[in-house]
Amino acid sequence: EWIRSSDFNRAAQAFQDAFDSDPEGYLALPALFKQAWCLRTAGRLEESFERFAEILRRAPATEWSVSALLQLAELYRFDLAYPDSALVEYDDLVHHYPGTPFAAQAMLAAADLCLHELNDSAQARDRLAALLAAHPYSDYASDAIVWLGWEGQPADTAHPARAYTAAESRYLDDGDPKRAISLFQEFIVRYPHSRLVPRAEYA
Repeated sequence: EWIRSSDFNRAAQAFQDAFDSDPEGYLALPALFKQAWCLRTAGRLEESFERFAEILRRAPATEWSVSALLQLAELYRFDLAYPDSALVEYDDLVHHYPGTPFAAQAMLAAADLCLHELNDSAQARDRLAALLAAHPYSDYASDAIVWLGWEGQPADTAHPARAYTAAESRYLDDGDPKRAISLFQEFIVRYPHSRLVPRAEYA
């Protein structure tokens, strides 16, 4: 309710109350994460930082800790304007959680930071190439390909956007709904973490 009305201070307190009511329960980490996010949105950065750091202490090697690391990187980058510290957090996420969907996102964000905040285009390109080598099937691979100018090259064949477009064209361009449905089903199995999965399921 408080988030919908943009009263992030009250929302943060509500999530604190939820956490305090059962700090060891299964809703404790979601409440702590949402409180940290609300505090960040309200501009209470030091408190937000402390909450995200607490998640890392309480629940290492979980989805919540990976999300907290990403939030800390963005807090350093966008709220505090500390790009070097943000880069450390992005790299820490990739190092400790290389197999998660967040790793490719962090690699792309780190490349963008190198290009725009650190003015290091060579490092940005190296990071984009590393993203494609490590996560050729991620949503972020298509972004890296565009940035590198590699459209139409071999690397531009494996990522979800290309596969989704191929399935979609079967229906829109070829008028073959049966084959399109089959390709969408294959897409869901091959790219389960893609942000395009809900669209493929709907199709």
